[in-house]
Amino acid sequence: MRNLLVLFISVAFLQGCTKVWHTSQSEYTAHQMDSLAITSSNIETLIAPYKAELDGEMNKVIANCPADMPKDRPESTLGNWMSDVIYDKANELSAVPIDFAMQNSGGIRIPLLRQGGVTKGKIFELMPFDNALVVVHLDKALLLTFLDRVARSGGWPVSKNFYMKIKESKVEEVKIGGKDLEDRIYNVALPDYIANGGSDCKFLEGCDRTTYPVLLRDMFVDRATEDKVIESKIEGRIVR
Repeated sequence: MRNLLVLFISVAFLQGCTKVWHTSQSEYTAHQMDSLAITSSNIETLIAPYKAELDGEMNKVIANCPADMPKDRPESTLGNWMSDVIYDKANELSAVPIDFAMQNSGGIRIPLLRQGGVTKGKIFELMPFDNALVVVHLDKALLLTFLDRVARSGGWPVSKNFYMKIKESKVEEVKIGGKDLEDRIYNVALPDYIANGGSDCKFLEGCDRTTYPVLLRDMFVDRATEDKVIESKIEGRIVR
């Protein structure tokens, strides 16, 4: 399907490629490229079967959402579901136990997953980026720096196995696995965007990490397809 999409976009792009510009003696001139002069009709005929297949794949209902799931702070049902999927997949792939998983709020690109059938295309809307799974290995001090960043933003989606209380945009209390923070290494599953310094997390650049060749979006599609249902509940994972 990825190759199909690339072909669809590439062919469609040719429609706008009937002219190329280059410099000649400091003047800009246009030359017609007859070999690329494909009519709109020809374009539509060429891409029609690929578009039909792509539309069919994206419009396929893969799961049911029993209730509206909004994106919200400090906690939301949509954020909880996504973070739990990341947590479960990371635990499946990792050689070390995962302490918790987090997804930046800005990476969730729709404000609400509506009740009813959920298509594969809707999951692509939810997570349109090719973000890969990364597990960062953080000592207590670096973990607190990261959680302070989350607290300043009012909270991010976080998985089960985690509790944090925010007061006046600062971390007041943290429990992981029901325990207070200890002087040890914590294994945290994240999108590579965060691990690479995105969302004002430049302090994570260069930290010890394990990267997995799996896209978060594919993880969400696979879980929805497997479970046939997308649901979660508010559990007080982050409070303020």
